[in-house]
Amino acid sequence: MSKTIADLGANGPQDMGKVIGALKAQLAGKADMGMVSGMVKAALAK
Repeated sequence: MSKTIADLGANGPQDMGKVIGALKAQLAGKADMGMVSGMVKAALAK
């Protein structure tokens, strides 16, 4: 997840959709996207 955030140049909550979109393509059927969303939100809030 951190690599995806860095690769996309995401630097705040306004970029959450972009990060979730990229992760959804990678993690579809492998992870709970609700949980992933919470983790992304927390990471971008820092």
